[in-house]
Amino acid sequence: MATACGLDLEDIANHNLRRTRDRYPARKLPHPVHEIPVFDAGYPPHERFPRRVVVAFAERPLPSGRSVATRTLVEAEPNAFASPETSTAGGKEIPSLSELSETPSWV
Repeated sequence: MATACGLDLEDIANHNLRRTRDRYPARKLPHPVHEIPVFDAGYPPHERFPRRVVVAFAERPLPSGRSVATRTLVEAEPNAFASPETSTAGGKEIPSLSELSETPSWV
């Protein structure tokens, strides 16, 4: 869309960053980040949120001609996820969008 309108994505990103900084000026944190309590520290590792997560997003076409965004867990520390290609909701395993031929109703 940006290219079709003759716009440069880097210029758009820089403008958006300036606008965001103007709207939400940096505040001094009440505590250094390393002093923020870890609320799930007392839980077993498989029930804790990862402290660092890297996710890759990609767009791919569906047989219908529509496009769908897929996501893949690249890395998580610690990694309590069963597979980079699946996620869970309500205790049920849900296939990644890359495994589906069409977009499911829950997306």
